[in-house]
Amino acid sequence: MIRVVSSIRRQLLCWLIIPIATLLVVDAVIAQLFALDMANDAYDDTLVESAEAVASRFRIADGRLVVDMPTAARAIFKYSGQDQCYFQVLDSKRSLVFGDPEIPLPPKVTANVPQIRSAMVGKDRVRVAAISKPTALGDFIIQVAETLQTRQTMVNRILASVIAPQLTLVLLTILAIWFAIQRGLIPLADLQAEISRRNPTDLSRLNESTAPKELKPIVSSINSLLNRISQDREARKRFTANATHHLRTPLAGLKVQIQLLLRDDLPPALRNSIEQISHSVERPIKLVRQLLTLARVDPAVVQPVPLTGKDLERIVRLAIEEVIAQAVEKSLDLGLQSELDNCTFMGDPESLQELVSNLVENAVLYSPSGGKVTVTLAHNDAAVLILVEDQGPGIPSEHRERVFERFYRVLGTGVAGTGLGLAIVREIADFHGALIEINSGANGVGTAITVGIPRAPEDSSHRLIPAALNTASS
Repeated sequence: MIRVVSSIRRQLLCWLIIPIATLLVVDAVIAQLFALDMANDAYDDTLVESAEAVASRFRIADGRLVVDMPTAARAIFKYSGQDQCYFQVLDSKRSLVFGDPEIPLPPKVTANVPQIRSAMVGKDRVRVAAISKPTALGDFIIQVAETLQTRQTMVNRILASVIAPQLTLVLLTILAIWFAIQRGLIPLADLQAEISRRNPTDLSRLNESTAPKELKPIVSSINSLLNRISQDREARKRFTANATHHLRTPLAGLKVQIQLLLRDDLPPALRNSIEQISHSVERPIKLVRQLLTLARVDPAVVQPVPLTGKDLERIVRLAIEEVIAQAVEKSLDLGLQSELDNCTFMGDPESLQELVSNLVENAVLYSPSGGKVTVTLAHNDAAVLILVEDQGPGIPSEHRERVFERFYRVLGTGVAGTGLGLAIVREIADFHGALIEINSGANGVGTAITVGIPRAPEDSSHRLIPAALNTASS
């Protein structure tokens, strides 16, 4: 939802800024063309007047054309402000009579009709005015050229006077629209905040009465989806619970009948077969029990209560008692070490006992005969820690995340199982907001699984982080 709000904001701004920026660029180009045309109109007239001024200095003396232009006047004429000026006088044969030879020869010039054009003088771009004046010696052409710095300065000033107010107006408009977008998206941001605060298992309806009318269809659709998900989840839970209940009764009855048979005096071959049947029944009985546990771990039903370190010690001892017979059968050293004080946390005793029971049972199953299984209870500033360590074959790093999937088992261990034990551990840990880490045991032998349950808010202001699982304090 956060991404949705940000995406809407970005798209609105993009659809706003791109057209405005395009219009601003087009406007700047058009303004520049108009400004250049205005500058040319103003300064071209001055060029024609300069050419007329040069023509006024003509006189015929001794059968030739003389341009009466003192050196001082010529210097002032050639350097005018920012620009450099050039002038020349050509005879009827287009031969240079007077002035600067750098100016390119003009096309045909009609008498009394000034001709204005752009040209190059060396590396400088210039504007050239050419006029034709008839004399007794024929038509003479006067050309006056000027560089474009002054014109460009005028163009820049015109552009600044046009673009600066427009740019200011555009920026203020974008700022106003940005605040309007921000304010308009507040209801969507509130909806996003309400959804993000929810627990993943919370499928209750969103409040439609406080939603603005524009968002009511979205909220209604979300509520409809939440309702369908909730119904689907409940249907699956009911199916699992009903199926396992129906399986548990005949399996329990079968187990009792097998035990009664084994009390009788039976031939060795028949007794061996019945004992094999008894062992085979154990696995589906365990599977049914674990499926019932998964169906029972429901946040809508189970409510955590405040627990202390002493409560957790008692829970763990009860869980160990459930598997003590299996540990004795394999001659395992099964021990409990507790380093807890009166730290408090929120938890459900029954599901925590199931969590520890599954961890210890897994450790007992995978440890070799005569090995060691240790359960350690500790704490740090952020969490209460449950560490179960065994001396089994260990879990390869590439499987450590997948072992929490239902019915996933690492091949090649030679140990029978249902593949649900660690899935149940993950479900219960998620319900408690706990983190789980799987590492290698001491000296790289076996497996060490750590569960970190967050301490109660009044007990610590720290957040639970993965590093907390590795730092227990006594």
